[in-house]
Amino acid sequence: MTDKRPVQLVESIKTKQNKNDKAIEDALDTLQRDVKSGVTKPTMDNLVNLCGLSEGAIRKRRWAVLRLKAMKKSAKSSNEKAVSPPKSKSEVNLLRERVRDLLKENAILFEEAIGLKGQLERRDREIQVLEKRLIMKIQNHMEKE
Repeated sequence: MTDKRPVQLVESIKTKQNKNDKAIEDALDTLQRDVKSGVTKPTMDNLVNLCGLSEGAIRKRRWAVLRLKAMKKSAKSSNEKAVSPPKSKSEVNLLRERVRDLLKENAILFEEAIGLKGQLERRDREIQVLEKRLIMKIQNHMEKE
């Protein structure tokens, strides 16, 4: 298929695409520099603000989205490395946490026991109703004979 558009239009479109690509590249470089220095986060909104293009224009360029994802991943891994290892907890704190967990578990089990008690009461009532019906059937059958 041949392109039936005017040459000037095709060249204009290519020029705009190249200009937008350059703007996205520059914005990604700036964003990466800012992320490394801890000034900003690697988000699509920040990239949109830096390059001045719409989110759709950026998402159409797969390479830009991949680079942004790579920035996010590297920022996340550097944040995880920067976090200091958790302090060892004292025995008293560990025991408090254990007691707190046991109290929560106790409350859950108590609620479950109450629910099961209610089920047993309902079954007992149903059994009584069925026994009464059986007695009534037996009586009706005896009266007919």
